[in-house]
Amino acid sequence: MKLDGRRIATLAAMVAVAFLSAIAIRGLVEPSNNNTAVTAQQQQQPMLKLEPTSGAPGGNVTITGNNFSMNSPVKVEFDGKMLNVGNITTTANGGFTVMANIPSDASDGGHEIKASDDKGKSASATFTVKKGG
Repeated sequence: MKLDGRRIATLAAMVAVAFLSAIAIRGLVEPSNNNTAVTAQQQQQPMLKLEPTSGAPGGNVTITGNNFSMNSPVKVEFDGKMLNVGNITTTANGGFTVMANIPSDASDGGHEIKASDDKGKSASATFTVKKGG
């Protein structure tokens, strides 16, 4: 098969376009600042884990938060009221762990425990109060 000058030029142009497109797409997919850990952490939603998830009024619960803003102060609420847990600041990975007391006047049933950082990220989990254990 013989190729004339026009076909060779067209083929060369197509190869060049494919090559440049691959370079452009790679630049869009891979962050140019090489800070993929920060980028991934910023995209994940904050979450809370409670241990235990139920108990009596006045009991303790360990609250673990992940995917919050890095090095950020956190406030913790029980049904919208601040819990006295001291000063909490997230780690460089956006995590924290704190022990809190369930209010002694909490009624039976599900209650929202919510954590919020100063950058606007928040998460909540349900704690079930069971009087008598």
